Amino acid sequence: MAQFKNIETMLDWSASGKVQYDAFTGYINSAIIAFSCTFLTVLFAGATAYGVCVYDFRLKGPAYTFILAVMMVPVQVTGAGFLSFMIDLNLHNTKWPLIIPAIAAPAIVFFMRSYMKSSFPLEIVEAARIDGSSEFSTFLKIA
Repeated sequence: MAQFKNIETMLDWSASGKVQYDAFTGYINSAIIAFSCTFLTVLFAGATAYGVCVYDFRLKGPAYTFILAVMMVPVQVTGAGFLSFMIDLNLHNTKWPLIIPAIAAPAIVFFMRSYMKSSFPLEIVEAARIDGSSEFSTFLKIA
């Protein structure tokens, strides 16, 4: 029950002007970032894993190896360059620098591809193609 007392105190201080923090705005910002990151991560990582798992193309092995290699690079190595890039695009002080890195999630691609390789029958994709389903529709409805 102490947590609720702390939240009540924070809201009282915010309303009285003691603290320049609006808790509701913080919760809304967190929800926007969390939901958009989750949606974009599932969409793009799923589409990448689907493409690497379903399609046969010449650079399939090297493409997957590149994805795994990117997963080995620590965030601290790319952080300064990403910050400079966001400043150049004038996106600093927005939510986008928190959302954009979620699109490129190589670890999620790894896990989704592993799942698809183990339990996603390619016959379903072939049947959907025969039935006239587009590739994007097949990905959204089946995969």
